[in-house]
Order: sequence, then C-alpha cells, then structure tokens
Amino acid sequence: MKIKILSILLLMASVSFAQSNAEPDSKTNTKRNWGAYGGTLLQLSNPGDETSLFVGGQGAIVLNSKFVLGAFGLGSPGSAKLSGSSYGYDQDLELSMGYGGIYLEYIIGRHKLFHPSVSLPVGIGRASVKQDGSDDKISKTSLLTFSPRLNLEFNLGNNALIAIFGGYQLLSAENQFLVSSNDLSSWQYGVCLKLGQF
Repeated sequence: MKIKILSILLLMASVSFAQSNAEPDSKTNTKRNWGAYGGTLLQLSNPGDETSLFVGGQGAIVLNSKFVLGAFGLGSPGSAKLSGSSYGYDQDLELSMGYGGIYLEYIIGRHKLFHPSVSLPVGIGRASVKQDGSDDKISKTSLLTFSPRLNLEFNLGNNALIAIFGGYQLLSAENQFLVSSNDLSSWQYGVCLKLGQF
C-alpha cells in the first residue's frame, strides 16, 4: 500500500511540475532546457521461476531532453506461488515483494517518433514468504535491486509517450531468506506511460 501511495504522489507532483516548467521564461522569451514527467509502470519478472506482475509509478527531472534523474516505486498486487516441496514444506508458498528507489536514464533522439533510451534503476525494498492460505510469514528480508534496462519509446505527442523495456533484474536478499538471491533475480519486461514536459 505504501508503494502505491508513493507512486501516485510521484505521478501527481511530476506532472504538476512539468506543466509549470513548460511556461516560457518571460525575460528571455525562450523555454527552459529542463522538464519533468510522471507516469505508470507495469512490469513482469520471474522471481522463484514464477511469473509475477508488478505495478507502480515513476517521476523524473529531464535535462536537455537527454539526461534523466528519477524516482520509482513498484509492488506486486498479488503473490507469486512457489512449490513448497522445493523448500522443505508440504504446502505451496506465497512470495510477496515491493521496492523503490532512484534511476538514471539517457535518451537518444527524444524528438523522433521512435527512439531508444537506456536506464539504470537502483532501489531497496522488502520481500516475504508465507504458506498458502496463512497470514504468518515464515521468512522475510530486505532487498537491494539493480536493474539495467533497454527502452524503446514511442511519442504520442509533445507531452506523452509510451515505452516498452527489457532488462535483467539483480536482487540481493539476506542470507537467511528462504529464497536465494539467485532465484529472485530474473529477466524483466514491461511497459510505461510518461506524461509531462520532456
């Protein structure tokens, strides 16, 4: 819930900031060379070899339509089902995760209809495992995440674009966590909508 609230606040603040930034400078009659955007994120990854959907948002400041510094938040609305027998349990297990952080991005050819970008999100979060049908957590951990991505963006207009992305998500958990860091890490794919002044 905290991740979702943070994502909504980031989106509202970034779009508001972008709209105010789009005003021409009254002294020079030129637009500033920086802007901002906010947007939503949908991501698929495979922690524990089980496909999971993550939902969240992001907001960022853009310099010269190329360099981006932003913040993001993602969480799983449901739980990934894990085979209990693989971890010494008779019942299936449920894995839940959420995380947020900052990211850097470099945009190539921003004003072309289709253009690529590369981004590097780095974040922290939490993960937990419980038995299917139970509310008691049998294992929990803090997380570090490092997720280099390649993005392909499509301009919808001067103030909107949609992007698809892919990359590899490296997740580091505490040693005592039931699911290893290697099993949590996986390829990731997703789509995002960005609204603002780029």
